[in-house]
Amino acid sequence: MVDMEPPKIPEDTHQHRLSKRIVSWRLPEWSILPALLVLCLLSYAVLIPWLGYYWDDWVFLWISQKLGAEGLVRYFETKRPVWGLFYQATRFLGEEPWRWQVFGLFWIWVSGLALWGTLRMLWPKYRHPAMWAALAFVVYPGFNQQAIAICYGHFFIILSSYIFSLAAMLAALRGCKPTRLWWLLSFLFSLVNLLSMEYFFLLEFLRPLILWVVASEHAGGIKQRLLAVVRTWLPYLGLLLGAVLWRTLVFEHQTTNYQLDFLDKLRQAPLATLAGLPGTIADDMWMAGVGAWTRVLQIPGAGVLGRQTALLMGGLILLATLLAAIYLLLQREPIRASLKPEPWVLQAFGLGLAGLFLAGWPFWLTELPVGLGFPNSRFSLSFMMGAVLLLVSLLGLLPQHYRFNLLFFAVLLGFSVGYQFEQSTIYRRDWNNQRRFFWQLAWRIPALQPDTAMVSNDMPFSFNSDNSFTAPLNWIFTPYPVSERMPYMFYYVSNRKDLGLRGLKPDTPIKQDYLAAQFYGSTNDLVGIYYYPPGCLRVLDPETDAVNATLPVLLRQVAEMSDVDRIRSDAPQGIYNPPGSIFGEEPQHGWCYYFQKAELARQNGDWEEVGRLGGIAFGLDDHPNDALERLVFIEGYAHLGDWQRALELSRQTVDITALAQPPVCALWQRISRTVEPTLEMGHAIKTLEDELGCSIRQE
Repeated sequence: MVDMEPPKIPEDTHQHRLSKRIVSWRLPEWSILPALLVLCLLSYAVLIPWLGYYWDDWVFLWISQKLGAEGLVRYFETKRPVWGLFYQATRFLGEEPWRWQVFGLFWIWVSGLALWGTLRMLWPKYRHPAMWAALAFVVYPGFNQQAIAICYGHFFIILSSYIFSLAAMLAALRGCKPTRLWWLLSFLFSLVNLLSMEYFFLLEFLRPLILWVVASEHAGGIKQRLLAVVRTWLPYLGLLLGAVLWRTLVFEHQTTNYQLDFLDKLRQAPLATLAGLPGTIADDMWMAGVGAWTRVLQIPGAGVLGRQTALLMGGLILLATLLAAIYLLLQREPIRASLKPEPWVLQAFGLGLAGLFLAGWPFWLTELPVGLGFPNSRFSLSFMMGAVLLLVSLLGLLPQHYRFNLLFFAVLLGFSVGYQFEQSTIYRRDWNNQRRFFWQLAWRIPALQPDTAMVSNDMPFSFNSDNSFTAPLNWIFTPYPVSERMPYMFYYVSNRKDLGLRGLKPDTPIKQDYLAAQFYGSTNDLVGIYYYPPGCLRVLDPETDAVNATLPVLLRQVAEMSDVDRIRSDAPQGIYNPPGSIFGEEPQHGWCYYFQKAELARQNGDWEEVGRLGGIAFGLDDHPNDALERLVFIEGYAHLGDWQRALELSRQTVDITALAQPPVCALWQRISRTVEPTLEMGHAIKTLEDELGCSIRQE
């Protein structure tokens, strides 16, 4: 068994007596389990009830719940088929967001425990480096996407498998019983990592370095140690080579989604490519290993977070710092009498640098930029082990006088907790915006004809894409399970004009591969929308929005092609509402609710309803945040013969922005065609022409 006792100090010295008192104060080693859990809860759990789904989580959830295990197989067969098996195993968690948030929190906690166990086995005479590394690992600020819980919970399953394989190997080497079982578990979990994904693949080369640390404990020359390392590593090298052969010769989709662009550049311009590589490697290692920790000190003010959120964040920082300081002091080691660093310090430093270097190659080879912001901060997952090992080695070098290193570390942990809470706050706000968007979509569109592509501006959401929103669009308007042909597609026109939308040419078929399902439509069957809060969501009007200079140019082109008749109003009320298990209760009805219902009534020609809704909307303690939200009521009052009110709203609209003049004039042109001519109507049009400069041809 491994000797878990701290290093002995000669008796009959003051330091020995002090050491005995310190050791008697220590918490038991198993206290790392609740300590890591408390740190995870403070960092990630406070806002769980108010977090939802983001980015690829939408895709995974929709496929899992609506297309089933077969859909997951189709989705992952060209990506990471072994990893996809884990998604099949977790389908039982269902669709409620809080379940997946707990799932993600659980697996980062497990990963931290696996790292603690690995380092505790690596340096059995020292308690503190394993404890420090585990605590730093679960709050590592280089990774700030923990709220995307389905995706990254499964990432941490693989990362914890890799780390556990190291722990099991060390347990076998240290003689823990049953030894054969530990070896078997080590091989098995190593294989899980190698076959699942690329992120942690090359971290396998840390294994021989770890074996070298163990071999260095024993007497013998370098040759004997190398032979011992090679003998132990050979089975793992065999697994590694087998995985490489499978990925290159058997798994034909290895580079379907990500190409080895670096190798292409190397063939085209070898000297220039090689010259730029060291700088990229150094920058990324510095950013992940050092720069990530400095960002926790960049605290936003109350004006950014809001007063209550800022107070809560400050309270969490103070609480986490206090708890960390108490825990670290109760786990402390005797103060070193010598200024010479302990052996583990240099070993941790070397392993940290090696871990950072090995972590980046999957991204350097594919020319994917490593960063600290969304979405590229996901690549920092590979750097986490190296970053925390580098950090704890530096902590081991800091002065121990007055426990400076422990207090510094406690403050760093506290601010890291605050940083992760700040990130959760950003995700919470993004989820609130998503909820408002989808509820407005349901209010405006009771049902949608199948094979419709919804085309929009780039949505003002921080953690989503049009590919993401295709999933909830299908979920809302097709609440039952679907086959391999999905009814709807969501496109940002800026991304898809020349791809899925085929240049926005009329009568052009659309075919989109969603991996688990296929979409088939046509450029004739588009519904254009625009959403830019605090303004309400708007379904684009082919007549008024085609000349609307407040819209992007491409969206005006979409407006010309938008077929609002694909919106059906014959569905029972509420049947296609956003599912309450995901989106919660319907929001309070404010201006945007009545605006959406008025737009739907206008589409159906129910002018009495438009007028009724306008009376309610303009009487609210709320108001339009987009000048053109008045257009539906201008048209409604015109059809009801309230020309004075229609003129008044027209003046207000143009007074807010002169860019509204063309849409207002286009609207009145439609009014002149669709309303029975009267003397009052003629006076209203003449007044409008004089005041706004419209040229309206009465028919």
